[in-house]
Amino acid sequence: MGETLYHKNNLLTSAIKYESYEISHNNPLSSKAKLTWNFEYGRDKWAVRTITETQMTSDKNYYFLTAKVRAYERHKKVFEKTFDHKVLRNN
Repeated sequence: MGETLYHKNNLLTSAIKYESYEISHNNPLSSKAKLTWNFEYGRDKWAVRTITETQMTSDKNYYFLTAKVRAYERHKKVFEKTFDHKVLRNN
C-alpha cells in the first residue's frame, strides 16, 4: 500500500485500506466488520479514484452485507452504487 510510480508509462498509483472490527463481550451476534479501500491512478493531468466501503453484521439467522462504491474523475463523482444483501446462515 502507499504510492507507486511506474516509470515506463509514468503511471502513479496508490492504495489505502482501513479496517475496523467490533464485538461486545459475550455477544457474538454484535460483531461488525468495516472495510474501506481507496485506490487512485494518475498520469499527467489525468486522475481517477475509487472508494469502496463494506460492512458486515449478523443476527441469529442471517449475515447482512452492505457496500458502496464511488468513482471519481479528478474531483467529480462519475459513478455511485450501493449494495445490500442478506445471506442465510447455516445453523
